[in-house]
Amino acid sequence: MGDEEGIFTGPEASQSFIYEALESHQIHTTEDKLRNCLRENEALVTSNKDWLTPASMCIGMVVTLCSADFNIAFLEIAPDSWRAFVFIIFIGTLVVAVKKGANAFKNRNQVFSEVVISKIKEQSKVKRKEHGG
Repeated sequence: MGDEEGIFTGPEASQSFIYEALESHQIHTTEDKLRNCLRENEALVTSNKDWLTPASMCIGMVVTLCSADFNIAFLEIAPDSWRAFVFIIFIGTLVVAVKKGANAFKNRNQVFSEVVISKIKEQSKVKRKEHGG
């Protein structure tokens, strides 16, 4: 029963409920299988942030190309050669950043732990013999 304020004052107020989620799954595997599985999927962890370094370098090369004069020969290398060198580095870092970014985008929804657990389960399947009775 309840009063006007929505507070239960009857026998429902003294009842408490406990919900238990105690289901567990055990995976039996060997150490070498676990190491191999982790080694094979290590790239999945790092791939989501691999694009940051080449993208940062690409931005640095754009800033250099926009702000540098390239008027003075440095280390006896002509200014046009320096400009070409910086441009080639820009193109290279752009290609790597796009490639790594596409890979990170492709793997964005994969959770490392779930991928590893499912692969360990696949590798650790045991064929059980049917016991005749």
